[in-house]
Amino acid sequence: MASLGDLSIDLSGLTLGKVNDVLQQPNHRLDSRGSSTRVGWACGGELCALVAAFAIPAGKDLPLSALPIQLAISTIGFGKPFQGSIGGIHLGDSPDTILAVGRKHGYGAIKGNHRLTSDRDWEVWRTDDCIADLLIFWNMSLLNSLSATQKEHRIEN
Repeated sequence: MASLGDLSIDLSGLTLGKVNDVLQQPNHRLDSRGSSTRVGWACGGELCALVAAFAIPAGKDLPLSALPIQLAISTIGFGKPFQGSIGGIHLGDSPDTILAVGRKHGYGAIKGNHRLTSDRDWEVWRTDDCIADLLIFWNMSLLNSLSATQKEHRIEN
């Protein structure tokens, strides 16, 4: 992945197929259990430069149109960390920079300790108040939709 240079993953309308296209390599299916499937790119075993989770039960086919519920990048782990940005945010960005990127897109609200909105659908969680060495992006619109659907099914049953 390092040979591709500084990559940019746009969160708007993101699907498995779009991530594959940007990274120009196939994904690696990671150990997954329960109601979600995890895949990674630039992996050494279970450690990957980029990991995505999808609300598709483990063992089921993962279509290229699948929407991720989570993306994670880290400086810790296998080989060279992810080089590029997700939604304009880079590993190593300060909290102020992350907030400014979100505000540039009309978002950037502080949602809680280490949580910021990065666009209409996504929140980014960072590890501490200094330099981000782990960034986790949550598709809050999709998660909220899934939660509402689960509540409806519990009420109907």
